[in-house]
Amino acid sequence: MHKTERFSDGQLARERSWESWLVGQVALAYDALKDDSSYTLSIEQVRSRLSAEHQKAQVEIDE
Repeated sequence: MHKTERFSDGQLARERSWESWLVGQVALAYDALKDDSSYTLSIEQVRSRLSAEHQKAQVEIDE
């Protein structure tokens, strides 16, 4: 952003909302996972779960 550019009220509110979400939820979740990684999933586990959810949704659509 150029030094002379300014945020509109809407843009400023959106930026504040993002920052609040990042600090209030994302950073806290990251810190918690760093402290206890037993809650993490491998990429294979995530892919398997997503695949199962997708297949379930497809069955529901077909019914």
